[in-house]
Amino acid sequence: MRYTFNEFVDYLLKVPIQNVLSSQVGFALNPSKLRSASAAFTESSEKLLDNPEATNDFFTPISSIWNFSKKAEQLSSKIQNVISLKGVNKSDAKDEIVSDILEWYFQENSRFGGYFSTLNDVKKNSTKEELVRRLEIANELIQYSNPSTLKVSDLAKQSSLSEFHFIRLYKKMYGKSPYQDVLQKKMKKAMLLLETTSLSIFEVAISVGYEDQSSLSRLFKNHFGVTPLKAKKGT
Repeated sequence: MRYTFNEFVDYLLKVPIQNVLSSQVGFALNPSKLRSASAAFTESSEKLLDNPEATNDFFTPISSIWNFSKKAEQLSSKIQNVISLKGVNKSDAKDEIVSDILEWYFQENSRFGGYFSTLNDVKKNSTKEELVRRLEIANELIQYSNPSTLKVSDLAKQSSLSEFHFIRLYKKMYGKSPYQDVLQKKMKKAMLLLETTSLSIFEVAISVGYEDQSSLSRLFKNHFGVTPLKAKKGT
């Protein structure tokens, strides 16, 4: 199955069918994108706070194509969800998967340089306080913004952090990714609209930022265990 994962590169994926995992899953990333992403996992938070666009130009992987079949087994449901999405929502879901894969990659290949900086690893209290402040801004935006306008990339910009650095630190601080928080906000809003308005399922999907009914239906059922149709008031 050939599937375009982002605007930089085509990703060749074999995804599970009927809960049977494929024997191999390949992942390829543009080298310049890799150097940018690697900084989020190998540089100190102090350096990234001063320069969100930092790259690790010394990072040279053995190959830009990796076999991550074991990791793919853990990500199979996420990969299937991404394939079902369209537009902006696919981009956010894709970035979370890429972040998960890269974190695994750098953990498995720590000899390739750097160390993993977390909030607990930040030496300066002033730096930690600033990171917490920026992450809290993003969390408040998720809680109080219109869910149809929420994008993880925009939240990273609002926090003045690189996207991968933002995703990783947010997970460390809140125990879940920003995409998961955004998705939860969208699903709660969808449930409220289904139960309290006469909007069609398609109209509800548009209201929470999805381009079609099928994207909402799949994620809604995964989240609540019921279809949007069954959740509608009076059914």
